Amino acid sequence: MVPTASVARLRVSEGRSHSAGLARGITYGAIIGTSLAGAASLGFIDDEPEAIPFLFAGGAALGTVLGGLVGAVVGAERWTTVYGRGVRVSYRSHANGRLSVGLRIN
Repeated sequence: MVPTASVARLRVSEGRSHSAGLARGITYGAIIGTSLAGAASLGFIDDEPEAIPFLFAGGAALGTVLGGLVGAVVGAERWTTVYGRGVRVSYRSHANGRLSVGLRIN
C-alpha cells in the first residue's frame, strides 16, 4: 500500500488523440529534420555554401511531413489529473451533530 501523504498527483488515461499526435509529430519532426540538415550542411560549408539554406529548408520540410504522419498514426496519450495536492477536502463534526465539509482548491 502507498500512504496517501506520499501521493502528489494521480492521473488517468483518456486514450490516444491523433490530432495531438499530429501536432507533437510536426514539432518534433521539424526540430529533428532541421538538426539533421544542419549536421549534413557541415560538408557543404567550403564547397557550396549557397546550398546550406536549401538544406535547412528541405530538412525542416521533410521532418515536418514525416513527423506529422508518424504522430497522426501513433497518436499522443491524453491524461487527466484526478487528484492533486492542490485539492484538499476537510470535514468537521459539530456538537449539535451537524457535519461541515470543506473543499479547498489551490
